[in-house]
Amino acid sequence: MTKINPSEIFKVIKGRTSGYDEDTHCTMVLKTIGDGGTISTFCSEAVIGDTTFWDWNRKYDIFNECYRVAYMYGKEKWRLDGELNKDNEEFNFEYWKLIGLERYGLGRNPKIRMGIEAAANPYEQYKQLVKLANEGEFTSAEIKQMMEAINVGIKAHDSYKLQEQINEMQLNIAKMGNNNGGNIIPIESASKVN
Repeated sequence: MTKINPSEIFKVIKGRTSGYDEDTHCTMVLKTIGDGGTISTFCSEAVIGDTTFWDWNRKYDIFNECYRVAYMYGKEKWRLDGELNKDNEEFNFEYWKLIGLERYGLGRNPKIRMGIEAAANPYEQYKQLVKLANEGEFTSAEIKQMMEAINVGIKAHDSYKLQEQINEMQLNIAKMGNNNGGNIIPIESASKVN
């Protein structure tokens, strides 16, 4: 088990002038994940949290591509490890399968990682979800459920925006009445005068 030095980690985090460094972190993710390490291993070495990792993955295309390439190398290394040890009675296949399940989503995967910006409007979230689906992040059932949820969000968003417009129109009508001393002639009365 890895021991941590809280004082040293705090100093690194507090003294950090900037977060992401393309040369350093892209090379680090290729080595760590490509050698079969985990995102936790990378985050520990980079002294960042997993939220920062996924932010970088979403914001920086080169980092995202390096992570994806490293992920494929790590997965291939895992597969070859099983293949090379298929006749080895001392090889722990249960542990090997567990690694495949947890790291590479083989079999049942109980966690879903969403790379969708919470502050984005539902239309932008929908685009982000389609991008993630194209990258193979979800099963077809998961993508269907998330798209249905975002569709509900889009309807709620549109209703909220419509209500804002109605409220603004009511406020403008009230202002017009105040500016004209309350002398707003209803449309029906004005048409009778003409």
